[in-house]
Amino acid sequence: MNVDLSASTWEDLHVRSARDLYASVPALAKCVAHPAIAALTVAMTVAQTAITIRRQENSVAAHVVIRPKPDADPAVLRLVRHMEAAVTGSASHARNTTPFDPGAWLEQAGYIDLLAGAVKAGANESELKNMAGMISEAIAKLSSQVGHLTDMHLNRLLRRDLPQLDERPSGPSSTLEWLLAVDRSGDVGRPVVLLRRWQALEIYAALSTVLREKPVTLAIDEGRPLKPILMDRLKVSAAELKALRGARCLPAALKSAVDLEHAVVELKAHGVPLAEWPGRGEPDQPAAWLQSPWAGVHRNTIVRVDYVGNQHARDAVGALAEDILRPLAVHRAAIARRGDLAYSFLHSFDFPAGLRSSEDRRAFLAVLNRAIIG
Repeated sequence: MNVDLSASTWEDLHVRSARDLYASVPALAKCVAHPAIAALTVAMTVAQTAITIRRQENSVAAHVVIRPKPDADPAVLRLVRHMEAAVTGSASHARNTTPFDPGAWLEQAGYIDLLAGAVKAGANESELKNMAGMISEAIAKLSSQVGHLTDMHLNRLLRRDLPQLDERPSGPSSTLEWLLAVDRSGDVGRPVVLLRRWQALEIYAALSTVLREKPVTLAIDEGRPLKPILMDRLKVSAAELKALRGARCLPAALKSAVDLEHAVVELKAHGVPLAEWPGRGEPDQPAAWLQSPWAGVHRNTIVRVDYVGNQHARDAVGALAEDILRPLAVHRAAIARRGDLAYSFLHSFDFPAGLRSSEDRRAFLAVLNRAIIG
């Protein structure tokens, strides 16, 4: 339906929508008190309006504005709140728990029950199909508008809250949600938090998931020195932490679900000298880290990943596995009668997650590397 909005009031559009609804299924006149009638009429009416979005101060929440201005109708308010929650969630949360679902909204209003009542009142299949087509068209328009509003809202949030960001992310991620301080939405202190989180991530984009940990985030938000906290958290020296400064570009941190912590754990576990870290252990070497096998997705191997391509290392690992490691694991599994971890080790030689940063693993790997590599 094409309507000249400039010459129409909300009441005009609402009356037309109700008229079209009853014209499609005359039997609905006998169900006029059913709450789903109001919901259907509102959905059809809102689909004909101009909808925009506004930001709220110190908040990521979206405020929906409809023109022409609707009446203070409970059904309108419910739909608007649903749209606002969907736009806010989709624009600023990595996992949106409130997606826009007008179909579910109509079902909650009793749409299925209304259909049953309309059939009892004499509605035929053709009439119900016509009505379903009208409702589907309205829902499609609303869904399209919400998608457009979500994109608009994210753009406006980024321009206001992260003006330093040169490259717009394609969508929300856990790191972007953290960087936007969604957890501090509505807090008068949020602008300071935004700046502090930006400064931390700009330096340590390579540790994006570590920065999001609650104790670390709290320290950042409070403006406490970050260096000693990260050194303690990662069990690294000042020089090793310095090597992680600028090890990954910020856009990459906003896209990736993982950071370089796993690489640091493996480098430390294998006792790799700092000079042999990606980029020779120097800061601001994102290309070197990106191309390094240490930064790739891999298991916690018993030999340095940069040696894995070495035929001598592969042969030595195979011989060691057959002669010592597998017999030892089988023996220990039989003694301990707790075979799961041992059988996992037999299959992959992966250490249990809880032991990957342990001194015992480091000592074990040091012995193995001396035996394999020499």
